[in-house]
Amino acid sequence: MPLNPAAPVQPTEDERNLAMLCHLLALILGATTGLGVVGPLIIWLWKKGQSPFIDFHAKESLNFQISLLIYLSALGILTFLTIFLLVGVLFIPVIVAVAIFGLIAEILACLAANRGEWHRYPFCLRLVA
Repeated sequence: MPLNPAAPVQPTEDERNLAMLCHLLALILGATTGLGVVGPLIIWLWKKGQSPFIDFHAKESLNFQISLLIYLSALGILTFLTIFLLVGVLFIPVIVAVAIFGLIAEILACLAANRGEWHRYPFCLRLVA
């Protein structure tokens, strides 16, 4: 059962491709430049009134990228502040684990969008509604 039962029709191939592109751009831009929010934001601003499916996936990707930024920034600050106590070194594997989780979550969302599913990220703050 889809997460949005109010959607009466399946998304078109173009809608699925653009929804998948939201997640792919977030993944590529996030991994290479740290600006994972840019791709989903542009697609969301461009297509938000035209397709509920693209709107949903762009907002999900945008929210997840913002959430990852918050989580990784907080862990980075904690690591920096506690590095002098030698406890901060323990946060480094946690930062790596969160980054790997983000990578896997983006790939799963990308595949779900390609299948036409209404996918939601786990542990995601819903800041853009």
